[in-house]
Amino acid sequence: LCADLDRGHIFTNRLLNFRGKKETIFLGSSSIKSLLAYILPNVEFLYRKRLSKLNYLDSRKINKISSKYNLEIVDYTVAPVFMQKNKKGAHQWFIEFKNNPPKNINLAEIIDKELKSENSDYDAKRYNNFTLKRPEIIVSKKGVFMKWLEMNNKIGGQNKIPRLSNERKFIDSLIELNC
Repeated sequence: LCADLDRGHIFTNRLLNFRGKKETIFLGSSSIKSLLAYILPNVEFLYRKRLSKLNYLDSRKINKISSKYNLEIVDYTVAPVFMQKNKKGAHQWFIEFKNNPPKNINLAEIIDKELKSENSDYDAKRYNNFTLKRPEIIVSKKGVFMKWLEMNNKIGGQNKIPRLSNERKFIDSLIELNC
């Protein structure tokens, strides 16, 4: 997290606005050890062996999928479809393409396969649809992300579209705009 240029703002916010006054954990803090030691002279570094492979489907992998299938993705976001009494959960993808993808491309299958190969936890939950169903894909109309940014006064500056969310508020607002 500390060395990730795409998510560095999370690290900066956490460092400047500690939630834990006595202890805060930064993944990958050894990559910026000297900076932390300079800012926080009494900082203590603890090292723990990684127990699992941490992966997520980041923009580089999305770009790889885009290139392989000749797709031009304008923007995307992913949110959970929560499990209910008799319903399994899933990941719901809301994707805007420059040109709509060909009908013969099964995006849900492609993304599912990529996620399984990159994330053993996801693969275990997807095994025989154990906990999660295949991802749900919603193809956005053109301009929905920009419309949302405009409606929420987020044009310009460093406003970014959230790629992953643990809640549905953002994706639901996009789905509503897409109708």
